Formats: sequence, C-alpha cells, structure tokens
Amino acid sequence: MIRVILLLGFMAFALYVLFGGKGESGSNTVMGGEFRSLRSCLTNIETSSGLGLDVIIDKPDNVTGRLEGTKRNFACTKKETGTKGVYWDGWYEP
Repeated sequence: MIRVILLLGFMAFALYVLFGGKGESGSNTVMGGEFRSLRSCLTNIETSSGLGLDVIIDKPDNVTGRLEGTKRNFACTKKETGTKGVYWDGWYEP
C-alpha cells in the first residue's frame, strides 16, 4: 500500500513538473522531469506534448529527437547520482 502511495506521489510530481511551468508561446521554456525508466520518460513526453516522437538518436543511455511534425526537440538521458541513484532526465520544448 505504501509503495502505491509513493508511486502515485512520484507520478503526480512528474506531471506537475511537465505541465506546471508553461511559459509564453515562442519563449525558450523547456518542460522536464525525472523518471524511473526510459519508457516512462518517453511516454510522459508524448502524453504531455500531445504529439508523437520522431527519434533521431537511439542509444541505450540517450534518446533524442523532435516532436512529430515540428522542429521542437526532446530528450531522455540516463543519469546516476549518489543520492538519487539511476534515473532518466527527460525534457521537451513546448
């Protein structure tokens, strides 16, 4: 039960980070967050942007490309720290 609560809290935080800071149209803002897996990183970018992903670089620790039909970039990069452990840093240009 505690795992479910923690997972829901993490997901709520990730959605807040992805949806929360949208700036003016045409500004240089970037939406981003931290994720437990590459799949969750890519899925969240796709869902929150409302667009498909055109992958340009597809490596085990780095997936980058453009939002489908646009020139807006996205990336999911594997990171590791002593305190956070292994996670995926994901972002896209809204």
